[in-house]
Amino acid sequence: LPTAKWGVGSLRGLLVLNGPGIRKGARLQRTVHLTDLVPTICHLLDLPVPADAEGAVLYQAFEDPNLKLRELEQLRKLAADAR
Repeated sequence: LPTAKWGVGSLRGLLVLNGPGIRKGARLQRTVHLTDLVPTICHLLDLPVPADAEGAVLYQAFEDPNLKLRELEQLRKLAADAR
Protein backbone atom coordinates (compact mmCIF):
# COMPACT_ATOMS: atom_id res chain seq x y z
CA LEU A 1 0.00 0.00 0.00
CA PRO A 2 1.62 3.26 -1.08
CA THR A 3 0.44 5.24 1.95
CA ALA A 4 0.79 2.55 4.62
CA LYS A 5 2.18 3.34 8.07
CA TRP A 6 3.91 1.00 10.49
CA GLY A 7 4.83 2.20 13.95
CA VAL A 8 7.10 5.21 13.53
CA GLY A 9 7.73 4.60 9.81
CA SER A 10 5.79 5.47 6.69
CA LEU A 11 5.92 4.77 2.97
CA ARG A 12 4.86 8.33 2.21
CA GLY A 13 7.31 10.53 0.41
CA LEU A 14 7.69 14.15 -0.55
CA LEU A 15 7.64 15.45 -4.12
CA VAL A 16 8.89 18.95 -4.85
CA LEU A 17 8.80 20.41 -8.36
CA ASN A 18 10.38 23.70 -9.33
CA GLY A 19 11.13 25.45 -12.56
CA PRO A 20 9.59 27.19 -15.56
CA GLY A 21 5.93 26.32 -16.05
CA ILE A 22 5.50 24.77 -12.59
CA ARG A 23 2.80 26.29 -10.35
CA LYS A 24 4.36 28.13 -7.43
CA GLY A 25 3.25 27.14 -3.93
CA ALA A 26 0.68 24.63 -5.20
CA ARG A 27 -0.33 21.52 -3.31
CA LEU A 28 -1.69 18.74 -5.46
CA GLN A 29 -5.00 17.32 -4.34
CA ARG A 30 -4.32 13.94 -5.95
CA THR A 31 -2.08 11.17 -4.74
CA VAL A 32 1.21 11.12 -6.62
CA HIS A 33 2.72 7.70 -7.27
CA LEU A 34 6.31 6.90 -8.22
CA THR A 35 4.98 5.67 -11.56
CA ASP A 36 3.86 9.27 -12.31
CA LEU A 37 7.43 10.59 -12.32
CA VAL A 38 8.62 9.13 -15.64
CA PRO A 39 5.64 10.41 -17.69
CA THR A 40 5.88 13.83 -16.03
CA ILE A 41 9.63 14.17 -16.61
CA CYS A 42 9.24 13.02 -20.24
CA HIS A 43 6.50 15.60 -20.75
CA LEU A 44 8.62 18.39 -19.27
CA LEU A 45 11.60 17.45 -21.46
CA ASP A 46 9.49 17.18 -24.65
CA LEU A 47 10.24 13.48 -24.87
CA PRO A 48 7.59 10.90 -25.79
CA VAL A 49 5.97 9.22 -22.81
CA PRO A 50 6.75 5.48 -23.02
CA ALA A 51 3.76 3.52 -24.30
CA ASP A 52 4.02 1.06 -21.42
CA ALA A 53 4.34 3.71 -18.68
CA GLU A 54 1.89 2.96 -15.89
CA GLY A 55 1.72 6.44 -14.40
CA ALA A 56 0.26 9.70 -15.67
CA VAL A 57 1.61 13.18 -16.32
CA LEU A 58 1.04 15.46 -13.30
CA TYR A 59 -0.77 18.18 -15.26
CA GLN A 60 -2.12 19.61 -12.00
CA ALA A 61 1.40 20.83 -11.18
CA PHE A 62 1.73 22.98 -14.32
CA GLU A 63 0.83 26.67 -14.60
CA ASP A 64 -0.71 25.95 -18.01
CA PRO A 65 -1.60 22.27 -18.43
CA ASN A 66 -2.50 22.84 -22.11
CA LEU A 67 0.71 24.63 -23.12
CA LYS A 68 2.02 21.73 -25.23
CA LEU A 69 -1.32 21.40 -27.05
CA ARG A 70 -1.32 25.11 -27.91
CA GLU A 71 2.27 24.92 -29.16
CA LEU A 72 1.37 21.94 -31.34
CA GLU A 73 -1.66 23.76 -32.78
CA GLN A 74 0.52 26.79 -33.61
CA LEU A 75 3.09 24.58 -35.35
CA ARG A 76 0.37 22.85 -37.37
CA LYS A 77 -1.07 26.21 -38.40
CA LEU A 78 2.37 27.49 -39.45
CA ALA A 79 2.97 24.32 -41.46
CA ALA A 80 -0.43 24.61 -43.17
CA ASP A 81 0.19 28.30 -43.98
CA ALA A 82 3.61 27.46 -45.46
CA ARG A 83 2.06 25.13 -48.05
